[in-house]
Amino acid sequence: MDERLKEIIQQLVDHPLAEVIELEVMPDHVH
Repeated sequence: MDERLKEIIQQLVDHPLAEVIELEVMPDHVH
């Protein structure tokens, strides 16, 4: 599941809303 999640995040990072999505999906992950 972690691998698939990383792939999804990888694609989301290409979007301008990636920052918001990361905070929504992975609040534990902070830049």
